[in-house]
Amino acid sequence: MGGLARFLLGVSVTLAGLAAVLLLFVFEARMAPAEREPTVWLLDRGRKLRVGDLAVCTHIGGVAVGRVAASANQKLALRGNLLFVDSEPVERRPCRAAELEGFAPGRCFVERRGDRSWVVLAPQGGRTVDLEVSVPAGRVYLLDDDRAAMDRDSRSLGPMARESCRPVAATITAGSLRVRP
Repeated sequence: MGGLARFLLGVSVTLAGLAAVLLLFVFEARMAPAEREPTVWLLDRGRKLRVGDLAVCTHIGGVAVGRVAASANQKLALRGNLLFVDSEPVERRPCRAAELEGFAPGRCFVERRGDRSWVVLAPQGGRTVDLEVSVPAGRVYLLDDDRAAMDRDSRSLGPMARESCRPVAATITAGSLRVRP
């Protein structure tokens, strides 16, 4: 086999391997409400979904993207914009300057549960959302990171079937790539 043929065979094997890796991800584009720029979600099909993960779930009405706030057989409560899971408050602190990412101070908070942490936006004007729910077996409860956006998460769509959800490995916007949001 000539040098050019070996080179082309090597390129085709490399491209086939890259295509196989890309098949592990599903690309879902949607408009990110805060930035108003296209966002692509790279889904991780090889990892189990955990509380605190950003997830994409399919349901009868389409696709929902949100943070897994509670999983099967857990009790979730929102009281005065504070999150409780199984009656335990989720740790919360104001965002530091590096975490604000253009969000208004006083509206931006970091929640932490175990080894997972994420940024949430409290509703403007002190609006509170009171909620108590028990998550049924085989389901997860999604909350949008913007707590004012009730129409895009389980508060309006109900608990999501766990098997319809995949954790997000990375998000890509026009200006950035975030791994494991």
